[in-house]
Amino acid sequence: FKNMEKAVKRIDKSLLEQELICCYGDYDVDGITGSSLLFNFFQFIGGNATPYVPDRIEEGYGLNKGAITKLAAMGCKLLITADCGIRSVEEIKHANQLGIDIIITDHHEVGEILPDAYAIINPKLPDCPYPFKGISGSGVAMKLAWAVAEGCQNTKKIGSAFKEFLLDSLAFATLGTIADMVPLLDENRAIV
Repeated sequence: FKNMEKAVKRIDKSLLEQELICCYGDYDVDGITGSSLLFNFFQFIGGNATPYVPDRIEEGYGLNKGAITKLAAMGCKLLITADCGIRSVEEIKHANQLGIDIIITDHHEVGEILPDAYAIINPKLPDCPYPFKGISGSGVAMKLAWAVAEGCQNTKKIGSAFKEFLLDSLAFATLGTIADMVPLLDENRAIV
């Protein structure tokens, strides 16, 4: 994925400094499972993380300024989205003003203007070389967790504890993949 290395380096900084990382998922199954996967992963590796899923009625879809303001007041320094954020230009501008770095993990179509996020991980970015464009949001979150695990081990071959955890986490990616009704082809079929 384009920007994956940049995202992993920023996450490594948060882990090292024990910054509060918010795993912000959309309220659908794909977003909930993606953010849960990331939250569980950060808990597993000793990170300081909190989950956030917006209220469907009160806050609506995706990122919102009220939630970002609340998370900034809690001390959040890094917010990682799952299944949302690719069109949240104003919300990410607000986060930047509050000193929160945003890493977007999403699989939705990009708009004409990309948000000014710290890093965007989305196979549908115009110049992203990732070969499979149909992966779900929870699948993209899974890829980020796997890349962080590789970074922690400083190798492409991760240790047995990471491997066991990530393979167990495929249940989250599977549920999100099926519920989001993405094509059951290629990598999605392998995940399921």
